[in-house]
Amino acid sequence: VEVWEIDSGECLQTLRGHRQINALARVDDGRRVVSGSEDRTVKVWDIDSGKCLQNLSTTRKAGAMRSISINDDTDRSQALREI
Repeated sequence: VEVWEIDSGECLQTLRGHRQINALARVDDGRRVVSGSEDRTVKVWDIDSGKCLQNLSTTRKAGAMRSISINDDTDRSQALREI
């Protein structure tokens, strides 16, 4: 995942840790991003530092993460995957 400054066109941060991203959502605070991947993981990223704050994965043989939804009122995230 790359974080870009739209006005300048500068790449500010590269968030490394997935093989293939299928879903991406920005948390309403503007400082975090949640990504879902083909490797069946969901990661929560700090945009400023580029650090992965949380790594969620499943041991079940299931499909990839396909969608992420964030409830702005509660700051709760949900990730959906194929079964």
